[in-house]
Amino acid sequence: MLRAVPSIFAAALLLMFIAACGGDPAAPTDTPPVDTGLDVEAVLADYVAGDLSRYASSLHDEFRFQPGDVGTAPYDRSQEVDLLQAMHDGNEGASGEILRGVELVHIEPGSDWIATDRDDRLGAHRPGARKRTYRITLRFLLADPDDTRTVDGLVTAFADTAAGTLCLLGLVDGTGDPTRGDAPSWTEVRHIWADPETPDRPGTPDLLSMRWIAAHDGRDWLRMGELLHPEFRYVDPDGEMTDRAEELALFADLMAGRPNRNDARVTRLDAQNWEHMEGPWTVVGADDPHFGDVPDAVAQWLSIRIVYTTEGGEDWVVDGLVRMAAVQTLQGYQMLGFVDDSVGTGEPGSLGWTTVRARFR
Repeated sequence: MLRAVPSIFAAALLLMFIAACGGDPAAPTDTPPVDTGLDVEAVLADYVAGDLSRYASSLHDEFRFQPGDVGTAPYDRSQEVDLLQAMHDGNEGASGEILRGVELVHIEPGSDWIATDRDDRLGAHRPGARKRTYRITLRFLLADPDDTRTVDGLVTAFADTAAGTLCLLGLVDGTGDPTRGDAPSWTEVRHIWADPETPDRPGTPDLLSMRWIAAHDGRDWLRMGELLHPEFRYVDPDGEMTDRAEELALFADLMAGRPNRNDARVTRLDAQNWEHMEGPWTVVGADDPHFGDVPDAVAQWLSIRIVYTTEGGEDWVVDGLVRMAAVQTLQGYQMLGFVDDSVGTGEPGSLGWTTVRARFR
């Protein structure tokens, strides 16, 4: 939770710049890849100076500051700006810390700008996105002259265009050394002033189903990632499992409209039927071969029909049964996985879910 309430002025200021780096996250695009025009050093200079307006105007609507640990919640754009204000307004941190300044001691590119791919944690669903690694050193000076938090290590920056403007799409934190108490990560320093707000995760498995469908049909890749448990797995009819990273990579391809091996692009995702086949959700036993290793998981068989429409107008129709599993965390339910038993109806164009997925692997 943020340990300060943003001022009315700051809130109004944020609204002034909310459109500066906007964009439709759902729409596949053939926008040419961005070049090296984003000056990340200048963006971080605004960050350390506490220049709220300039820093906010550089952030994409989809901006995320992503901790290195996939299970740790990211900061979205509004949380990022609120955090910056809280730090530079002199608000107290978790243990009474007060910031008196930030210094960008060192920043050095560790790579060229290159295209994101389906396995990236940010930007995988945006065809024009680029990424670049930097080695940075940030020094957070606290009111106590003897208390300085120095952050050092690698950060990966992601950039993309939105409405013709080059924006910072996000940062993935690779700083810090967990074996040293005097080498905190950037994420750990941020947590002094604000824990990222937990994504609005559903309170029941049924609501989880609805949220997953909304993310799937709306091509909301970031939201889908928030709904998937770190131990998510997809089990095909042969018993082969794929993990959370591969699941998100697959849907990055689908949602971005990337071509598959036969140059087919999916332009529309439509879960038309998602019907529960049983009564209450049942607790998964410890001997369950697919989800028994996760305590307190629940599962339900579903009858599904999902239509994936391609650029040429062809429909790939998924029909059949799928077992969905969910588990409750401190923040609500998350998707633990699917067991696919869909085989289609035998009609032309009717397929199993694994068959459609295999076209993008």
